[in-house]
Parts: sequence; C-alpha cells; structure tokens
Amino acid sequence: MRCTRLILLASFAAWVLTSEEASAKPVYLSCAAQGNGDSLQFKLAADEATGMVAISDQSGSQSMRATFSADEVTFGDHAIFDYWLNRIDLSIRVRRWNGSIEKGKCQIAPTRRRAF
Repeated sequence: MRCTRLILLASFAAWVLTSEEASAKPVYLSCAAQGNGDSLQFKLAADEATGMVAISDQSGSQSMRATFSADEVTFGDHAIFDYWLNRIDLSIRVRRWNGSIEKGKCQIAPTRRRAF
C-alpha cells in the first residue's frame, strides 16, 4: 500500500511539472549590446514551451528555433547573427557574421494585459 502511494505521488509530481512547462508563457525582453563602436537594440520574446525566440529591431522581425538550457538560451541564423542569452543575469552576447562579438544586457519588458 505504501509503495502504491509513492508511485501515485511520483506520477502526480511528474504530471504537474510537465504541465507547468507546457503552459509557461513567453518572456518579453528589451536588450542592448555594444562592441566595436557599434550598438544594437532589439526586443526578444522567448517561448520555452515552443522552443522559439522572436527577435525584432528597426529592420524587422523574425522567429527562430532556440535551445533552452538551465542557464542559457542560444539561437541565431548561424550566418549573420548568433545569440547567447544568460538566463541567470540576462546578459547577452551577439556574434556577427564578421566574427565580432557584442556584449550587452537585457531586461524584462513590461507587457500590457490582453483580452485574449
């Protein structure tokens, strides 16, 4: 009987943990990075549940696949830009097509509540 309770409790805990991840909401960030006398400003929407990151700046926006680990999110098109976002302190590194690396910081962006 005691073993059955432990199995039921473990099953419930696993269900709760997977349900929470699946219902996680995207995180919206506002970021700035500098390097080589140049600066970048952009916004990110990181959605771990879908494995996607949307990035937008003055030139437009795009969505791309991302890898989410415990302390870092990595994404990019691997031809023009690659990004490494630290999930602990929100620092970000950006590697451009020419190999230069900009370092910067992101902050949680305020979002408006929507009806749906």
